[in-house]
Amino acid sequence: MSGVEKDILNFIANFGETIILLLPLAAICFYVATHGALRLATAWFCAFILCAAIAGGLKAIVWPVSGHADISLAFYGGLAALLWRTAGHPSSALRALVLTLVGVAALVTWSVWMLSWHPIKDIAAGLLVGSLSPLVIFMMPGRALLSRRAPFVAVLIALLLILPLHGLRLNYAYAAGKVIRTLDRI
Repeated sequence: MSGVEKDILNFIANFGETIILLLPLAAICFYVATHGALRLATAWFCAFILCAAIAGGLKAIVWPVSGHADISLAFYGGLAALLWRTAGHPSSALRALVLTLVGVAALVTWSVWMLSWHPIKDIAAGLLVGSLSPLVIFMMPGRALLSRRAPFVAVLIALLLILPLHGLRLNYAYAAGKVIRTLDRI
């Protein structure tokens, strides 16, 4: 693999970095909640945090699951599910937007595999954990309808917050280890 190919794959993989997705997650949840979908926004936020905690815990204790696969599916797949659930009749533009979000999660996962950061079983485990986010949203009872422009505003919020932070990294094992060592002292 050439240096340019590796740089491109790293660029793609960094769209699945937990630290850069937390702020867009909070901002989109706030936007969606204040526009009538409080329960769905809360469910997505909690599911995302749960996915991050599970992946971090597994990495620190037993199994180095792919955090990028986990978090990209939890964020982009969760956002796709949220936008789908808040649409009365999904337009072709919304369908394209949802497919694009799922495609970003797939690209992040593919780049992690191409970079050989994890074996396929760790990537599959990360995807399994990350799938909790969209599943929780689809399992929520009821339906909250947002305006037709809301999905595009949500994605614009994500882009405006992700792009400036792109490239920041979080070392799960180090962070989880610090938490565990701190708790052991208490």
